[in-house]
Amino acid sequence: MDSRNRGLLHFLLKRKYQSADEILMNRIQETSSLDYYDSYLAAAVEQKLMDGDYKLPILPVIATKLIGKLSNDQESLENIAALVEQDQALAGHVLRFANSVLFAGNTPVSSIREGITRVGFKVIGEFATILTFGDSIFKAKGLEPLMDRVLSHAVLTAYIGREMARLLQKDEDQQFMCGLLHTVGKPIILQLVSEMGLLIPMDPPHEGLITMTDRLHLKAGKLACNRWNLPNEVRSSCAHYLDSERAKEHQDAVRITCLASQLADLCQTEDTFLEEKLRSDSLFDTLGFQKGQVQHIFDIKEKIMEDTKAMLAVGTA
Repeated sequence: MDSRNRGLLHFLLKRKYQSADEILMNRIQETSSLDYYDSYLAAAVEQKLMDGDYKLPILPVIATKLIGKLSNDQESLENIAALVEQDQALAGHVLRFANSVLFAGNTPVSSIREGITRVGFKVIGEFATILTFGDSIFKAKGLEPLMDRVLSHAVLTAYIGREMARLLQKDEDQQFMCGLLHTVGKPIILQLVSEMGLLIPMDPPHEGLITMTDRLHLKAGKLACNRWNLPNEVRSSCAHYLDSERAKEHQDAVRITCLASQLADLCQTEDTFLEEKLRSDSLFDTLGFQKGQVQHIFDIKEKIMEDTKAMLAVGTA
């Protein structure tokens, strides 16, 4: 018998003759150690947030400009094209997007202007905005699976919210930004954890980190909104999307973000109980949705989910 098999036999015999009490005690000790580490990590992150002892990612110049241009109905396709062309990597992504299965025509496009003509001014602008934010904010070394899920949820919320705003004849572009950034505190916390260089002794889906980001992300999001000087609608959505009735300003934008975020949860979990709960949510009535409009939102969520997956796949290619 080789040394590897002898070691395995020794382990099995040891487990066999362990008492039930010993096995239980070992499991309690393992759980307690993990709970302690979770508490330590959360306390360290919270202290850094309170002290301001961390660096926020720099908001991309192009993203800042796009936010303003997407909200300006007077902007031309040429202006957006010129802005995108300033970033060679971004321009390459935009061309791949325009030639992807979502929009591919008979002949491939070879310029940003052709891409905008095929795909549309707002769609290209939104895609470019998602990419610039994704490359600078939604990144955390070692936590990529969790960060990808946070980004996917944000994009789903942005597109669902935009469609809801369209049905209510409200500002679609501002609502898109509210959805995209409503949980921006989460990637900031995950970046902070990654940069602290602490060992994360958890396999995906990282239950401890998820619990911590859920608890602390509103505080981190408020700090980001202030430092980045984000639009007031985005600030209100970041602060109150979990309890929209506490918002004193831009209540409809916050209510839409609240519903869109829950619908994004539904897209990611396919929870039938959540769907039944959402269909009867009083916020639909408060916002003035008609019954047919509510049904339309639920009908298109699958397409939005598919388009989001395809868009993110192009963006990470």
